[in-house]
Amino acid sequence: MAGQRRGRGRRAHLDDFVPTADGGYRYTGQTHPYRDDRLTRRQALARLWALAAVQAGAVAAAGCLPAPGLANTPYVILPYVGSLLSAVGVLWLMGRLTAGGDPLPDYVYVATVGRFGARGMLALAGPAVSAGGEALYLALHGPGPGLASAIGFLACQGLAAAAGGVWRAVGQNLRW
Repeated sequence: MAGQRRGRGRRAHLDDFVPTADGGYRYTGQTHPYRDDRLTRRQALARLWALAAVQAGAVAAAGCLPAPGLANTPYVILPYVGSLLSAVGVLWLMGRLTAGGDPLPDYVYVATVGRFGARGMLALAGPAVSAGGEALYLALHGPGPGLASAIGFLACQGLAAAAGGVWRAVGQNLRW
């Protein structure tokens, strides 16, 4: 069995679990311990969670505002939905990273630490594109009576983009 070719795909990590005598399973695959000297794992996770919460909260707050571009304007609505989905993706990644423990099993490492760059880029780009769509709407149609809501929407999306960018930078600079 040791000479067999390892499976590839989503469920290949299941080959790294072996049955134990009590009927459970034990992971025997590669692990990645947290090795950063600047921050403890708890401090790093606290910072990442704080940034993810700010990003998700700002995206949710922006959606609660009656910004004029959010009323039947696809070039604002679709990027906003993308920013909302990216915020949910960041929170999902953080939950999985936290629950993965230390050291992280390889399949959790690949699904979390290995995706900081892509998820962080989406967390940065989604709100930025949505804010750009709202700014374009204001330039084309004028501010109208919803100027205060539009400014609040732009501020929330700007905060979400900044938090997403910082989350990406912090996550990519940690050593696992």
